[in-house]
Amino acid sequence: MPTYLHKEVGYSLSFSGFSFTLFGLGGMVGAITWGALAPRIGHLRVLLYSTLVGAPLTAVYLVLAPHTRLAAILLTFTAFIVYTGFPLCITLARYADSPLRFGQRMGLISGGSWGIAAVVLWTLAPVSEHTGMGPLLHLIWIGYLIAAALTVWLIRQRRRGHDVGGGSREA
Repeated sequence: MPTYLHKEVGYSLSFSGFSFTLFGLGGMVGAITWGALAPRIGHLRVLLYSTLVGAPLTAVYLVLAPHTRLAAILLTFTAFIVYTGFPLCITLARYADSPLRFGQRMGLISGGSWGIAAVVLWTLAPVSEHTGMGPLLHLIWIGYLIAAALTVWLIRQRRRGHDVGGGSREA
């Protein structure tokens, strides 16, 4: 994000870093807030809402960012909504009914997530040389929609009585 804002949009490096700091701060507050609410609302529901709301917010931010610095405010709110996904997935994996041991589940969800992300970034780096970062950043909101579809599938599986892992029976 800072590379995109600085090199492609033309904002100063300090503003680009500040925008990313706002993203981190919004995400920190959001992860704590949604993490506290998830046991009452349902972990899968919170995950579904965060991805469904996060997708359009991210898309709107990417459209607005080249035109106004005020988009950084939207980025902060977007992070408040979407940052909770990873901690909730960790929680769901922790309580999954699975033949894998606890440590194996934690290793898969944590290491697997970061490992896949690293491979994706490594693969997209040469693409960004030709397209720029802007078009590739739109993959973020598309990824949120994919995550939402997967979450809907998980909720339906649980309602049918299939245990697909993740805590109590709430959805």
